[in-house]
Amino acid sequence: RAVQQTFANRDLRQFRKMQMYIHAEQKQGSPLINDKDLTAVFRMGTDFVNNYYEIRIPLIVTPLSAGTMDANSKAYNDTLWNPRNSLDIDLQTLVKLKQARNNDVAASPAVIYRQLQKNGHMFSVMGNPNLAEIRGILMGVENTNAPGTVCGEVWVNELRLSSIDEN
Repeated sequence: RAVQQTFANRDLRQFRKMQMYIHAEQKQGSPLINDKDLTAVFRMGTDFVNNYYEIRIPLIVTPLSAGTMDANSKAYNDTLWNPRNSLDIDLQTLVKLKQARNNDVAASPAVIYRQLQKNGHMFSVMGNPNLAEIRGILMGVENTNAPGTVCGEVWVNELRLSSIDEN
């Protein structure tokens, strides 16, 4: 499942970072969802099929016991909004990924080009997206490891751009 927002061209080149909090939990009474069974999928580009950047984040599931924690504690916040689930990207990493794909003689813009990051997130480029012409953002969740259907909740919060380059 995914949601999307389209808009007139947005120029993101003046921003250095894009961030967003992501939370995942299983529904009470439903079959167990293990860590990394679900993957958050984030795409942005001129479209969502032929020209986009994609970030895939394997999700760590918040334990149901988090509801018994002190809601004012740092431990509660870090459990509810696990930092390993967060989207936290230097946008230049996507530009460099596209450059690496373009410099790879075996790679083609017509085939998705992927690169696993040290934190376990997967960054991809398809076609010729341009940070100066972002026309849409798509956020979704994919069942990547669990057999059959799973039932859970995923929250996304505070998609933001930061670190403005004022030059």
